[in-house]
Amino acid sequence: MGISLSLQVQGGAGAQKTASHELLDEVVASVDNHAITRSDLENAYGFELFLNGQANAAPPDRTALITMRDHLVDQILLLAEADVEGITEGDFEESPPEALASIRKKFKSEDAFQAALHSLGLNEAEALERLRDRQRILSLIDNRLRPQARIEPPDIETYYKNTFVPELAKRSSTPAPPISEVEDQIREVLTQKRIDELLSSWLENLKTSHRVSLHSL
Repeated sequence: MGISLSLQVQGGAGAQKTASHELLDEVVASVDNHAITRSDLENAYGFELFLNGQANAAPPDRTALITMRDHLVDQILLLAEADVEGITEGDFEESPPEALASIRKKFKSEDAFQAALHSLGLNEAEALERLRDRQRILSLIDNRLRPQARIEPPDIETYYKNTFVPELAKRSSTPAPPISEVEDQIREVLTQKRIDELLSSWLENLKTSHRVSLHSL
């Protein structure tokens, strides 16, 4: 998440006066009154690379664009819910400045960091705003769905026996630790999986209550 939410269509009335060979930015989706353009997808793709300390070296392919389109739709829906629930920066586990500082450390130099920002057409204040949106969504999801993602002891025991132990055996000859030592770790893995399932269902419900249109790429 934390992908670009600058969703206004590029151009507008003035763009009609440009030379005929210049093309308007293509609208690829909309959510209610928000338009998502192809350049939004490309910028969002570059920002995802930036989050991982990478520069955007090549344009995304069609599969990546479709993924980014779906992510942007989800983010608009979730940010609207965050507005309704009043999610603010005080609810964040990690502040946007802390997140940006972590990203900066992933680049080999300050110049590389600034060059990556510049390639996205962003300054640090704008990057912080995107990270703020990302954190608002994460806080919303955790506040709303974690209480519903209850994991019972039998779930942990089943995962330990059928997944944890066999996978460890494939990687190492070291005997598996007793379940008591990895219980918390397994609970969090199962909780995150359950949250993902709940989130998918929630987003599908949100899409039925908003005007969502997707166009081919």
